[in-house]
Formats: sequence, C-alpha cells, structure tokens
Amino acid sequence: MFEVNTLLDKSNLGEHGGDLFFAMMKKMYRSIDHELEFIRHDIAVIEEHIFAGHEIRMVSAISRSARDLLNLRQVIEPHREILHEFETGGGRLFGEGFVPRLRALSDEYYRVHNHVMRQTESLHELRETNNALLTTKQNETMKTFTIMAFLTFPLSLIASIFSTDAQHEPIVGSPYDFWIIIGLMLGVAFLMYLYFKRKHWL
Repeated sequence: MFEVNTLLDKSNLGEHGGDLFFAMMKKMYRSIDHELEFIRHDIAVIEEHIFAGHEIRMVSAISRSARDLLNLRQVIEPHREILHEFETGGGRLFGEGFVPRLRALSDEYYRVHNHVMRQTESLHELRETNNALLTTKQNETMKTFTIMAFLTFPLSLIASIFSTDAQHEPIVGSPYDFWIIIGLMLGVAFLMYLYFKRKHWL
C-alpha cells in the first residue's frame, strides 16, 4: 500500500498510526473472508458426498473443516475485547474523528465472527446428519447379519439331526433322501422368510 500510494502520489493511509492500523485490520478481515469462502466450498462438497452415500469418508473431511473453523474462532475471539477497549480509548489517542473507524472495525469483526459461527452451525448439523446416516447404515447391516444367522441356525440343526449316527434314521437311506432333506431345509427357510416379512423385519 505504501509503494502504490507513493507511485500514485497519494496519502490514503492517513495522518497517524491509527489509520495504518485500520487499514491492516480491514485487510486481515478480508483475508478471513477468503478463508471462509474455501471452508464454505468444502462444506458444500461434504454435504453433496454425505447424501451420495459416502458417510464414512466424510468423517475425516468434517473433522478437517471443523478444525479450520476452530482455528479461525481462536484467532478472532480475543479481538472483541481489544476492539471494545480500543473504541473507548482510541478517541483520546487519535482524536474523535478516528472513533467512526473504530466502530467500523468492530462492525467488521462482528460480521466475520457471525459468518464463522454460521459455518460452524452448518457443519455441526452436517456432522449430526452424517452420524445419523452412519448409525442407520450400521443398524441395517447388523439386522442383515442377525437374520442370516437366525436363518442358518435351524438349517444347521436339521443337517445335524440327519447326520446323527442313529439306529433308526427316518428318510436317510430311502430313495431320493438327499433331495428330500434339501427340500425340507428350503421349505423351513421359506417359511422363516415369510415370517420375517410378515413381522416387517425384512
């Protein structure tokens, strides 16, 4: 800014260090706006991937964006008290004409702070949604495994019964005994399937 103003023969930085401080703070808050734009884009991508079925991959992406927002909050949180104190004492230091600039800086701070908080809330909602979808998917997987185990248990029991070395074995030894046992097992499995369907477990 000094170089540009020297080349253009201007003195836009003002008469004292307060004007330079004002210009530096405005520049810093604009850079935070650029950071928030990147985070906003990341949150939009995260939302798209969450509803595309990539919940597991999005856990680390959400954590990274949450870390970036937390870093921004830690950087700007102390500004509130400093700007408030500077607003009351800056007039005595740099003159009453500088007070509107200090108020403008406070407004800039609250604008940036509100943007950070809004993005934090959005990310929090996305994290809750992602966790809910992950839990639902895990519950569906566990339900499928439970039903498979429940189906295979009676079939294993039937196979064990017919493989028992007993003196009198029904069906075993008769013509087509293998196909009769297979048909019996399939019939039991089909009846259990109908029962699960009726109970809305499938």
